[in-house]
Amino acid sequence: MFPKYFCLKQNKFYFKIINLSHFQELKIIGSKYQLSDIQILKLPERIYLQDLMANGYEISEIEYTEKVNYCIKNLTLIN
Repeated sequence: MFPKYFCLKQNKFYFKIINLSHFQELKIIGSKYQLSDIQILKLPERIYLQDLMANGYEISEIEYTEKVNYCIKNLTLIN
């Protein structure tokens, strides 16, 4: 069942859902990107995860990995 990969909002937000308590989030903002590792510990984070699974569209592991690699090579990391 996991991992699952999703995309939201005009290909600017990507998610790798590792399990129901852990996911990675890739945000692309202009020429910059942010890659976050998120542990789901509280209700708002669970709701956020449910929302993105309901409203995002599923992509392949290859698509997700290619997008992460593109960002690492071509964009500036936001700390």
